Amino acid sequence: SHVIWLYRSYTKPTSERDSVTWSIFFKRVCPAALTASLDIALSNWSFMYITVSMYTMCKSSVIIFILVSAIIFKLEKPKLLSIVVVLLIAIGLFLFTYQ
Repeated sequence: SHVIWLYRSYTKPTSERDSVTWSIFFKRVCPAALTASLDIALSNWSFMYITVSMYTMCKSSVIIFILVSAIIFKLEKPKLLSIVVVLLIAIGLFLFTYQ
C-alpha cells in the first residue's frame, strides 16, 4: 500500500495529464512510424539482392538514418558527439562494403 501511495503522490491525476493532439500526432508520431515501416519493408526487400551476412553488417547503418530523421523532424538537437559517432559508424560501413 505504501508503494501505491508513493506512486499516486508523484503522478498526475488523469484530468491533468498531457494529451496528444492531432497536430503533435502528425508531426511527431507519423514520421517515426513511416520511417520504421520503410525500414522493415526495405530490409525485407534487401534479402533478394544481398547475403544475410552483408545484411547484418549494413543493418547497423540504421543509426545514421535515425539520427538524420530525428534532426530533420526536430526531435533531437544536433550534438557534436552524436555526429562524430555516426560518422565513425558510416566510415566503418564504407570500409566494409567498399570493393
